[in-house]
Amino acid sequence: WQAGTNPCGGILFEDDGKTVVSVRYRAFGFVDSATGEESRPSAFAPGLWLNKFANFHNGKRLLSDKNQLATVSQGRVAIWDLNSGRPTGPAGQILGAIRHLSFSPDGRSLTTFADRAFEAQVWNAETGEPGPRLEPQAKTEAIRYPYGIGWNGEQPVTLTHGGKGTVVIRWDRKTGKVAETIEMPNEARVVSTYNGMAPFDATASGAVAVGSNDKVVVRSAAGKTINVSVEGRVQRVALSSDARTLLAVSWSNAGGPNVPIAQVWSVDAEKPRELNRPRFESYMPWANALSADGRWVATVSRERSVMLTETYSGGAGLSFPFKDDLHSLAFSADGRLLAGGDIRGTVTVWDLLAGEEVQQFK
Repeated sequence: WQAGTNPCGGILFEDDGKTVVSVRYRAFGFVDSATGEESRPSAFAPGLWLNKFANFHNGKRLLSDKNQLATVSQGRVAIWDLNSGRPTGPAGQILGAIRHLSFSPDGRSLTTFADRAFEAQVWNAETGEPGPRLEPQAKTEAIRYPYGIGWNGEQPVTLTHGGKGTVVIRWDRKTGKVAETIEMPNEARVVSTYNGMAPFDATASGAVAVGSNDKVVVRSAAGKTINVSVEGRVQRVALSSDARTLLAVSWSNAGGPNVPIAQVWSVDAEKPRELNRPRFESYMPWANALSADGRWVATVSRERSVMLTETYSGGAGLSFPFKDDLHSLAFSADGRLLAGGDIRGTVTVWDLLAGEEVQQFK
């Protein structure tokens, strides 16, 4: 029978053999093995979408209560609640790989996006204590799920797409509820990169930048829009705190397949102007960050280290080793702290003045 319209990532029988449980594109499905009819409603699980290329055919087990399913993928074990579609785990734990993170302007809070839970959450950057989750309006309302995160002033923001196009949502920092919705121009179409997130950044002044294929759309706090055409397909964008400098890291085929290149642009005038193309190694083009003053670029090397490179001269700065693959990097607004989020759901914070790790939580 037809198991669904989307790819199936794995199936297993319940112990009695009467029901087949399937791992689908965005949900867990339940089918009567004799008739092929749905035996219970599907459990909407958006966290499966970012793992759509994972092989769930091996390493699955349905728990005896039939309400929880354990999966193994890429060396990680997850236990899913088949009623809610959410992964289970201790309160305050980051559930999944950290695909994106961002500092608040005062450096006291961090927002993370974890793929398995498919949610953004605010954290105390000094203590690692969890704050509110930035929850969607409805569990089935896909337009509210984030494809990028950042901060506008004291408000965390997320990039999503809705019925009319791309929107930026501002959230209440204390309650995790929607405070304001901003519609972006048509050119700022959400296009996810290899790691499932869209190229996105936001500044304390209220500006936002969205990368879409070979274009970056920068919207000022006043609503003025500048379109920047770049070489290659954009994987990561970052704005300086004053929104005058833009870093775009893209994959270009000019020097071979998927060669990462960095382009620095001035975007404070009517017409954008390319300033420089700093040379640096970027093992993961989506895991880059630009310091608030626009002076430093942070990248991930193949030798499992975070490297700082001077934006205009290309000179090398500090480097820090790490254990697991990093998916995201972010500078604090004062340039003193650098945070990295890895595939195991761990956030590491380095003090750039002291040259050492100062915080880690997960």
